[in-house]
Amino acid sequence: MNKPPEKQTTPSLKTIAEALGVSVRRVSQLHAGGMPTDSVESALSYRARKSTEGTISTDRLRAERFRLIAAQAAKVETENAKIRGELIPAADAHASGMAIGYAMKSLLLGMLNNLPPVLAGLDEIGIFKVLKKEFYGMLDDMHRQRFFDSPEIDRMIEDFHNARPEPWAAPTKTKP
Repeated sequence: MNKPPEKQTTPSLKTIAEALGVSVRRVSQLHAGGMPTDSVESALSYRARKSTEGTISTDRLRAERFRLIAAQAAKVETENAKIRGELIPAADAHASGMAIGYAMKSLLLGMLNNLPPVLAGLDEIGIFKVLKKEFYGMLDDMHRQRFFDSPEIDRMIEDFHNARPEPWAAPTKTKP
């Protein structure tokens, strides 16, 4: 006796959703995108094939979203730093650096021209004292011109002006 062919039933979207581990709504979206729903096996096969064809994974989407949020936060922080005056344009920084360099060059060339007669005949300790005085004088000049707006430079200049005479020992010479 011949049996009539068994009628295959199409699985429900809920059954496919449970097999794929997604919602029924997502199964409908996938079906609209071309996923077959005639059997759980064909849906699983389609999903596996599509995941290897370059669809973006959830982890990658999360990573990209995190990267985007971090970039947006960095942009806001940069803008806030500009508003607070903590960041200046590179061209302004370059111009300031060049101005400081030219001022230092001018002061050092002035020292070069003025020091030889002052240093003539001095011993090592005398030369050191004169050079130290000239160096701190140069820093003081630049500070007055507001090239350096730094508490550290302020402290160095103040220390120099408030310094007591240093006890100097005569340098000892070793015989060759």
